[in-house]
Amino acid sequence: MSKTKDKQKVLFRSAEKLFEKYGYRKVSVDEIVKKAGVAKGTFYLYFKNKDELYRRIIENYYQEEIITPVESLLKEKELRVRLYVDSVVGVAYFQNRKILREIILKNPNYFSESVNFELIIQKNVELLKILFTRNSEEIRKDISFREIAEIYASQVFLIFQEKSTKKLWEKTESLLKIFVDGILSHHKWEDTLKSKKIIQEVKKKYVYI
Repeated sequence: MSKTKDKQKVLFRSAEKLFEKYGYRKVSVDEIVKKAGVAKGTFYLYFKNKDELYRRIIENYYQEEIITPVESLLKEKELRVRLYVDSVVGVAYFQNRKILREIILKNPNYFSESVNFELIIQKNVELLKILFTRNSEEIRKDISFREIAEIYASQVFLIFQEKSTKKLWEKTESLLKIFVDGILSHHKWEDTLKSKKIIQEVKKKYVYI
């Protein structure tokens, strides 16, 4: 590896460790270069600013640690299994990568100018499009990829409320079964219950906002 690439990698990893520990807002460029053991000018040879570096860390997570495993799942013929495995793997990655976990928990200390909860939703939409490159006819017709990504994020948020590791994985198993079955219930909802009308009536009676 060249010295140039080596310095860039050291900056990248040093920043990642600091962001994991303190969040985005509490870390300065000065602290990053100090931990990396390089001059401040070296930082700006590779990154325009702190936000660009932070965004690249998130992009790297998705490309190297999430998208590549997801692509290998395409060898599995059954879509239900592919989707369930991917959903569980996603929980594991969010749990293991503190930055991603804190973003999914909407911790503002881990948000930057370009990295926030919305970015995670966008990235998860990209993953869904990869997973559904075939068997798209099995997806329900009245829900978008974005809505699926938002539902998944809300499920992960609920899962991470569990402090017990055992309960966390029990909740992962049960909630993601419901999540997968809901997505693959590809028949459009027959609105015999008149859902919009019911929601309007409930809001009128019980919502005081």
